[in-house]
Amino acid sequence: DSVTTLDQVNAENINVKLLSVDGDVSDWTALNMSDVTTAKLQYKKKNGIVTVTGGGNFGNFRANQTKQVAFLPENVRPVGDISVTLSSLSGNNNNKPMELQITANGEIRVWSHYAGNNQYAGGTVTYLQ
Repeated sequence: DSVTTLDQVNAENINVKLLSVDGDVSDWTALNMSDVTTAKLQYKKKNGIVTVTGGGNFGNFRANQTKQVAFLPENVRPVGDISVTLSSLSGNNNNKPMELQITANGEIRVWSHYAGNNQYAGGTVTYLQ
């Protein structure tokens, strides 16, 4: 028997073995990357919570440049724009700000404050959809 109402939830002890939400993406799924050297990003969605993670060499940047590196499918896009700070990963750009930006239309961009070649960074963003 399945529980379908909140009244049933309140009235019964429920042992949940597997909970899923329509639209879940249970396996890590690689994104098609562009304008990067070796960077990779992947995502999954569990119970309406989306996680995007990855990193690597995002390539060359001019000072204060933002470049589009991937697109998220519609079923995992945030409802509003999101930005998170990325961790710098190598000596040539340690302590130099970089940012991962995800727009509501699914565009994933990386911003670098400093100019440089072979900008390495990584990070994770999690959001409710």
